[in-house]
Amino acid sequence: MDKELRILLLEDTLSDAELEQHELRKAGIAFIAKRVETRESFVEALKTFQPDIILSDYKLPNFDGMTALKMVRHDYPEVPVIMVTGALADIEAVELLHAGAKDYVLKDRLARLAPAVQRALSAEQGVRARKAAEKALRESEAKFRALVESTSDWIWEINEQGVYTYSSPQVHEMLGYTAVEIIGKTHFDLMPPNEAARLKAAFSSIADGSKPLRLLENANLHKDGRTVFLETSGTPFVDAQGIFRGYRGIDRDITDRKAAEAALRKSEQKFMQLFMEVPVSLGVTNKEGIITYFNQKFTEVFGYTIDDVPTLDEWWLKAYPDETYRHWAQGNWNDAVAKAEKEGADVQSAEYNVTCKNGSERIVIIGGHPFEGGVLAIFNDITERKRAEEALHESGRILERIFNSTYFCVVYLDRDFNFIRVNRAYAKACGYPPEYFPGKNHFQLYPHAENEAIFHKVVQTGEPFTISAKPFEFPEHPEWGVSYWDWTLHPLKASDDSVDALLFVLQDVTERKHSEAELLRLNRTLRALNAGNHALVHGENEKSLLENMCRATTEGGYVLSWVGYALQDEQKSIVPMAVSGEGKAYVEALNLTWDDLPLGRGPTGTAIRTGQTQIAHDFKNDPRMDPWREAATKYGYASSIALPLKENGQVFGTLTIYAAEPGAFGPDQVALLEEMADDLAFGVKALRVRQERDLAMGQDRKHIAQLQDNLEDTVRAIAAIVEMRDPYTAGHQARVADLAAAIGRQMGLPDEQVHAIHLAGVVHDLGKIRVPSEILSKPGKISDIEFSLIKTHAQAGYDILKEINFVWPIAQMVLQHHERLDGSGYPQGLKGDAILLEARILAVADVVEAMYSHRPYRAGLGLESALVEITKRRDIYYDPQTVDACLTLFREKKFSFG
Repeated sequence: MDKELRILLLEDTLSDAELEQHELRKAGIAFIAKRVETRESFVEALKTFQPDIILSDYKLPNFDGMTALKMVRHDYPEVPVIMVTGALADIEAVELLHAGAKDYVLKDRLARLAPAVQRALSAEQGVRARKAAEKALRESEAKFRALVESTSDWIWEINEQGVYTYSSPQVHEMLGYTAVEIIGKTHFDLMPPNEAARLKAAFSSIADGSKPLRLLENANLHKDGRTVFLETSGTPFVDAQGIFRGYRGIDRDITDRKAAEAALRKSEQKFMQLFMEVPVSLGVTNKEGIITYFNQKFTEVFGYTIDDVPTLDEWWLKAYPDETYRHWAQGNWNDAVAKAEKEGADVQSAEYNVTCKNGSERIVIIGGHPFEGGVLAIFNDITERKRAEEALHESGRILERIFNSTYFCVVYLDRDFNFIRVNRAYAKACGYPPEYFPGKNHFQLYPHAENEAIFHKVVQTGEPFTISAKPFEFPEHPEWGVSYWDWTLHPLKASDDSVDALLFVLQDVTERKHSEAELLRLNRTLRALNAGNHALVHGENEKSLLENMCRATTEGGYVLSWVGYALQDEQKSIVPMAVSGEGKAYVEALNLTWDDLPLGRGPTGTAIRTGQTQIAHDFKNDPRMDPWREAATKYGYASSIALPLKENGQVFGTLTIYAAEPGAFGPDQVALLEEMADDLAFGVKALRVRQERDLAMGQDRKHIAQLQDNLEDTVRAIAAIVEMRDPYTAGHQARVADLAAAIGRQMGLPDEQVHAIHLAGVVHDLGKIRVPSEILSKPGKISDIEFSLIKTHAQAGYDILKEINFVWPIAQMVLQHHERLDGSGYPQGLKGDAILLEARILAVADVVEAMYSHRPYRAGLGLESALVEITKRRDIYYDPQTVDACLTLFREKKFSFG
């Protein structure tokens, strides 16, 4: 044998295993053996030893040969098994052979072992060889089938009578027939009669000589009746006796090629017509200098025909009357033609001033293409383009003025961030003249690692970058502090799509950022006020009221809140009654008094002593905070407000609130928090009265109503702040609210829903507090960028109001009041019933009042124009029932704006 056998011995007796191996070596069998005697080791050896043959004892202490045989036949059927046993009954031997054993050898007749092994291996090798041959045949047939079925050509076989005996499936793609339908037909059955007659004679002579078919073109009829052109090639084949039996061949669809050839012939016929009618001026000259063609466009542009200039000499004289210029033009053209002919290239284009037949002059770029018989000259009239370029230069001068007059800061940088140009607005913002910047590097003047990384990314990716309110500190002007900028970085690309420059556009939005911060603080206060109102409404006793009120302020956004009561003891102590937020230990360690002593001169003690609100805007710089500064800094407190709590004009305690940032308590916040403290004092008093008089239920309802009125009055005050920033729309919200409420009543809505609509109308433009005031009051037309800023007010108003716990969806009404039925509105593009009814009513009222009233950029359009607008857009932009109710109000019930 060519290699060593791997023999697995399932044998529990070592000596028997050694005898078996000795017999095999005597017979000249080279092998490697492994002995196992348990089921577990046998299973492991099958996996790892991978034997070529197994010699198995029939009986083992904990295992048996029949079980081992079944395991092998199930998992490794190709491995032969021979039983080697001391004794074996005939019936057991038969069972083993039926179960798949190749043979059995008794241990007292081991001389039979080597021949049995050789027979078993020989038989197994024969089986394996037969299976391999069968597999190879199947694979070969599969490859042939895949090849035949994957090619786009039609493969076929015909017998000596020309009848198809085989057809590949591709015949269906070419002629519409299945392979089954083709069998039994002849090629001529698939052709038009005249084509079949033409090819029968040719095929007979070829077949008689058993010659190959080579690229024989023929017309065939598709099953659907259309003509298909095929290119046929075939090879004759013979039987074992050498007798001609037919052809095997291939057909290729050349219908497209035949059509292309016909189109080419047709295109050649059209070439001259195209030459004459093409909208480019063309001329052809031969080698002798005779002009053979001018096309129609040439004559239209220059006025000349061949009769006017039959030769190049005539052309030079008439088209270039100035002798000096003619000498240059003629020499330049002749040199260009000579060079093109030498290099086998096109004639280099050049610009010439050509005099037309009527005496006018045109600016023309003339190039051409030399061919064997002469030159095709191409005349590109650029007179109008030249004029356009001059106009473009003028436009550039206009753009230059715009560049330097816009209030946006504009910077032009190269790809290494060196300044090329800046406009006046940028230079002014930086405190330098414009000529200071060119040639300097942006990040050497203004080092900023984060910004530099952004610039590099734009250069690398070619994608623009936009960011809002990015903070920046001028290195050379620390006294300017932090400013905030909206900026966009646009990559400018070269012809190869690489970034070779950057356009940097900035806008100083510091004022807007401060307004937004103030708005956030105000919103925080409103949330605290709203939560405080909730605490007041749901307070069951004085202790829970104080705790809930403190919790309301911290959940609203403040970091610490506590209520202290002033005692009338000798030390004039202040006792904490409720605490919420981080720092309960801080409050307990304050050791405050309201006496005029160092520990009583802080905000809380002073508020009790004076009855006035006390504010510490900045703990770090407020000397009153000296006793508590270190502890306050540890807990992260930066500012505080102490609000006196009064009953019948007498201070009985304070509500003290802390914020994490300095300057957190502006006038608007103070007013709201003072109202909150008054409400808290009122709540304490009310609870005390309830305990005394048992009148809690009635007083609670009255107080809740008062709190709701206070909340609505507060919202109206905020809306008034917005209108103070925009004098032209003063009263707009109130008028919209009145009209919207009137429309709701006209539509028969419940009083409470009408009230909600009126309240939403009062604050529907609250978000304009985020829009720069110079845009709101700008005279003249508003730009697209400015209008996009104005459009953010609906979302901004929603963001302010969404945390206030109204009983009606006021915030959603404000968010949706610019939505339109057809989905063309903003900010969400809602359609139809997806828009709240209240928002649809506000939309109509808003449009009517806006068109009726005066605006900075136009005079009021009048009531009739407004009513025409909502009528025209009824059921497109505006809710039809709302429009009808509005029209009834004005035209029948004589509604007017107060």
